[in-house]
Amino acid sequence: EVLTQVFGGFRTTKDGANIEEKWITRHRPRKHDLNFGIFGGVFFTDSEIELRDSTVAIDDWDEIAPEIGLRLGYYPLQHFGLEGEFGAIPTRNGGDSAFIYTGRASAVIQPGFWSITPFLVAGGGVLAVASPDSVVGNEADPALHAGGGVKFFLNDRVHLRAEARAVLSPKLGVTQTPAVSPEALLTVAFRFGVAPKPVVEPPPPDKDGDGVPDDVDHCPFDAGSKDYDGCPVPDSDCDTVADDVDK
Repeated sequence: EVLTQVFGGFRTTKDGANIEEKWITRHRPRKHDLNFGIFGGVFFTDSEIELRDSTVAIDDWDEIAPEIGLRLGYYPLQHFGLEGEFGAIPTRNGGDSAFIYTGRASAVIQPGFWSITPFLVAGGGVLAVASPDSVVGNEADPALHAGGGVKFFLNDRVHLRAEARAVLSPKLGVTQTPAVSPEALLTVAFRFGVAPKPVVEPPPPDKDGDGVPDDVDHCPFDAGSKDYDGCPVPDSDCDTVADDVDK
């Protein structure tokens, strides 16, 4: 019973019947999910990224920088969603502080059948930097991203998300090859717009179907009347007219 409570559950059908449901499908994505997430991770800055004021001399970026941000998503279908996010990446260039930030929109595709759900994500936006003129100045470049990961639905309201992406942005010099900056992110997301699934207790057993539960039915194998504790209405004078209507 304890294992059933932890790993199992019930799915309620339209007619009110309960069907036991395994944990792997108990908290899966649903239509019209609205998600709000807080994410953190690491950003691996491409050494040749062209993220600087063109008048500033080139210097080296820190190869690894922390990243934090917020994400809002809407999933009109359990298999497809749209997301918008803002990320902040405090880092250094040539030993001096610089602040990289990004705003972007994404499309997400996922199977949506299980509590553990893999997904693919792709989109675009802006990758920008803010710093003193003596560092890299201020600059904003278009950027694309693509990647994938997996979601772990802990319950109907909260899920964890782990993913890896490649961020493509302009590269130093005249080239058609973009700079590629990988990132790894972990998200805690809160899901809204999902009503808790109703839990309907299964009806007590009633073998003879007379509406009197077996535990109080004095005649559990013969359909009867509630007024006679579940037993058939007697016919004391054997005239085929039941006592309850026999005058």
